[in-house]
Amino acid sequence: MIRSFIPITAASALGFKCVNLLFNYDFLLAPPPGKYAGKERHRWRNAATSLVNAVIVSGIVIYCLYSQPGLWSDPVRHYAVSVEVCFAVISGYLIYDTYDLLTHNRFAKVWALFAHHSIMTSTFFMMSIERLAMGILTMGLLSEVNAIFLHSRQLLLMHGVSKHSVFFGVHRLFNLVTYILLRLTPLVYATYYSYTYHGMPYYLDTLVPCMATAITVINFVLLWKLICSDLLSKNGKDKHVMDN
Repeated sequence: MIRSFIPITAASALGFKCVNLLFNYDFLLAPPPGKYAGKERHRWRNAATSLVNAVIVSGIVIYCLYSQPGLWSDPVRHYAVSVEVCFAVISGYLIYDTYDLLTHNRFAKVWALFAHHSIMTSTFFMMSIERLAMGILTMGLLSEVNAIFLHSRQLLLMHGVSKHSVFFGVHRLFNLVTYILLRLTPLVYATYYSYTYHGMPYYLDTLVPCMATAITVINFVLLWKLICSDLLSKNGKDKHVMDN
């Protein structure tokens, strides 16, 4: 693990908290009128901050996968400082987001996201110490491209865009396609690889398959909720899936 991992993680968490606070001021982006401009503005701020994170991390991940061919050819053993920096940045975001979720929501409402964030942060930390599986994790972080559509979906609904509009229909298509291709596919691959590869330390050979399975199951559950809300809902009511 690089010496700056913890400082970068702390700076990232603090930075995203500052971004969240900046969204209290309308010069960045004005919230929609109604409840999201009032007592539930924290939900709008969280979605906007999460979108900022998704854009930043997507750029870093694409850069890492482009500049480090070894991540593709040897996804377990290849090491790159840029990837570890990426892990530190997203770990900071996950710490910030966990704090924000628990501050404004009952645990029963956000337990799945809490479990997801806890598992992912622990995984990034352990793999940075061992310098293993960086290619697998980086491929998994292609899910941040899909996160751009997930969080912008939240913002569209908050701003009153109808699910029946052409724009939302196109957005929904990109959301579902990227969810399957860039979120679920890498997760299924990572889960399969974790069960079939046995070159890691014993504790990782035991923990990683369990953690990968848990994350994959959580994301399949979230996909089902998304499908129910966007495709199977008959009453036309805008439900905010994955809404913090």
